[in-house]
Amino acid sequence: MVADGPDRGPVLDHIGVRVRRWRLKRNLSQRVLAGLAGLSQGYIAQIETGIAPLDKRSTQLALARALQVSLADLTGQPYDPTSLEHTSAARHLPSLRAALAELAFGTVNPAHNAITDHAETMDEVARLHNACRYDDLLARLPNLILALGGRRDDPAAKRRLVWVTYAATFATKYLGHADLALLAAQQCQAAAAQLDDEPQWRGLAEFAIVHTLPSETRALPLHRVGQAIDRLAAATGQPQAGQVYGMLHLSAAMLSAVGGRRRRDAQPRAPARG
Repeated sequence: MVADGPDRGPVLDHIGVRVRRWRLKRNLSQRVLAGLAGLSQGYIAQIETGIAPLDKRSTQLALARALQVSLADLTGQPYDPTSLEHTSAARHLPSLRAALAELAFGTVNPAHNAITDHAETMDEVARLHNACRYDDLLARLPNLILALGGRRDDPAAKRRLVWVTYAATFATKYLGHADLALLAAQQCQAAAAQLDDEPQWRGLAEFAIVHTLPSETRALPLHRVGQAIDRLAAATGQPQAGQVYGMLHLSAAMLSAVGGRRRRDAQPRAPARG
């Protein structure tokens, strides 16, 4: 369906196309999806062809739950805050975007962002991340990113930067800002690349990348997670590396299930025997 809007120009996609795309990825028939979402099969068919609008939030949420995707994945738009927590978290997104841009293209002198106790701050970030308190988490991330970005010669700062950008990745993804999540994941990967002798950090960064790649990339996430599994296989004797290795395996299984088939490049290869 191609339509012209007065301000937007040609529209090559509509929400029904996304519903169909995710339904096929989940290997669901229209009848099964309708049953899961509490709708009629005829209505699903009309949504997918663009005949029936899908502008009711309750119906969007029902389909998103049935398809096991976020509302942003389904609509292609950032999450519309409906709670005080989300509204508060969204206020910090411009500062986070600016901090990630400085990290990517040249961090300014971070003296005005100095943090006196990095260990205590990191503990607080981990606590907020685990509790999914994205409002308080996003309030702390911009200054912390700039402070750590100005200390790239410090291995401890590099590790912390990997973790902080990892937390930024999933916070922004949850809020529906997919492009910002991908930027955070890229910076997570850039920081991890400087820790060559600590493969668990590269694995963690790859986990972030895989979970922020757009669905349109098709086979790329599964291909990358297979490569990451292979790279990390030799280091699984280390507790942290083993944990990340397990996370990557779960991601590979999920991606394989979503794709409807198993891919050879997602299967870990056994380490060569000496």
